[in-house]
Amino acid sequence: MALITESNDAAPLVSVVIPAYNCEHYLARAISSTLAQTYSGIECIVVNDGSTDRTTDVIAAFGNRIRSVTQPNGGASSARNAGIGMARGAYVAFLDADDYWLPTKIANQVEVFRRHPGLVLVSCDFIWERPGDATEATADASPPFQADHVRVFHDLTELLRNPYLGTPTVIVDASALREVGGFDTSLPLGEDVDLYFRLCEGRSYAILHQSLTRAQLRHGSLTTQIRGYADNLRVFDRLARSLSGLNAEQHELLDAQRMAVYRRWVSDLLVRGAGVDAREVLRRSREAGRLPGYVGFYLKSLIAPILPPLRKARRTLAEQLSRGKLGSETRRAK
Repeated sequence: MALITESNDAAPLVSVVIPAYNCEHYLARAISSTLAQTYSGIECIVVNDGSTDRTTDVIAAFGNRIRSVTQPNGGASSARNAGIGMARGAYVAFLDADDYWLPTKIANQVEVFRRHPGLVLVSCDFIWERPGDATEATADASPPFQADHVRVFHDLTELLRNPYLGTPTVIVDASALREVGGFDTSLPLGEDVDLYFRLCEGRSYAILHQSLTRAQLRHGSLTTQIRGYADNLRVFDRLARSLSGLNAEQHELLDAQRMAVYRRWVSDLLVRGAGVDAREVLRRSREAGRLPGYVGFYLKSLIAPILPPLRKARRTLAEQLSRGKLGSETRRAK
């Protein structure tokens, strides 16, 4: 694929923005999945966000098939905004450096825009993959567009019900994206949810229920960092203050999302044995509402420091019993 395939009425240009920070092992796959799209009007923009590994070499290997820029490390939002500034397309799509797309992803989503004029955002479904998962069977799949898998929404109710669309699943109208100012760089995490709400307030959006994106779960990625809970709460708290005209159902959904963040946060801390921190989060949750299971969480927090070693001891005992059973069966077989 050339650097840019010129857009026309049938195939408006889509700018794909890939922020990359120390992702040498996955970046080539992400870029290749962009260049392998069946849709013709695509430009691929890679923003090297101050990487210190071989990311620069990976980018260079693609030559003039992509556009790229290097900047001092500023985080994913800063890198995406830099890519938005370079974008020349009518639409902008985002792909994280450790994720990848199926070949018909962009074509199917552009078809949604074509059939439903006035949309500002179209997302699709995605599947999580862990390191070592077999991907060969799905990587070459090219699901055709399925019109009956499209759902269009005209208010924020659905987004309040499911705000975690996944940045690599969305393609957005470039004019609307610039109008709302892109990503908020003050949010290390939760910046994607914040953008969705700012984009979709008072506008129509759609979800294409086809799994066209594969997202990588790996140690140290943004989605695994516990500090993200506080950032997500900042987003929902800000929404509660800024969104106008929410009805009773929407307010209830927003409150439920805030409580869900508190619940996941406390649960994660308990798994880590951080009882004191868990109690502090529980205290904060009372300011936002009533957390289901509050008493049970509080009691668990009191014994949290001994839970990790207990779990470890249980795993060790299970392994020893399993080895002992295997050894016994082996001796009987002899």
